[in-house]
Amino acid sequence: MSTEEAPAPTLALYHYDACPHCARVRDAIDTLGVEVAFRDVLAEPERRRELAHATGRATVPVLRIERADGEVEWMPESRDIVRWLWREVRGEQPPRVDASAIHRGMTLAMWGLLVAGMFFVDQQLWLWAVALALGTVRSTWTGLRTRSAIHGAIALVSAIGAGSVTLQALGIATLSWWYVAYALVAVLFVATVVLRVRLARRR
Repeated sequence: MSTEEAPAPTLALYHYDACPHCARVRDAIDTLGVEVAFRDVLAEPERRRELAHATGRATVPVLRIERADGEVEWMPESRDIVRWLWREVRGEQPPRVDASAIHRGMTLAMWGLLVAGMFFVDQQLWLWAVALALGTVRSTWTGLRTRSAIHGAIALVSAIGAGSVTLQALGIATLSWWYVAYALVAVLFVATVVLRVRLARRR
């Protein structure tokens, strides 16, 4: 007696471009070649309301899984979604080192260097310069993956900070560099507040 393979479920990802956790899920979808409908909760406010009605909250990413028998499951949390996709498509666990793991590694290394600079005073400026350079790479990479202007601004601030600290370590720094960095931080703060207000209004 032959058994027919169950039809693949219909998938829809509720997300938005600038969300790093959403980017992790999109990376897995691209790697696995899964057919998924993308529903941007910022570009389409009705999708955000739909998500909130179904799950009781509007945070993303969330994967909507509709099986052939009509049963619908809403799966939150990027880690769980990525694991489910890999098991469903490849029948295996996702690789240990993915974009999210690399991002976490760079973040931990950056903060480790910043903290180390507080204890190793003689090497403080160089440790901080390397930390800020690493932060520049991390934010640039995240900005490219998420198409986020905010991460791009963070990368710019980090780059100016790295340049400032390096110049200071070489004995040729001027305070005006720091003023530019502080101004960019202020702009970034305002942009973040505006984004959060817009998100709150769309809930």
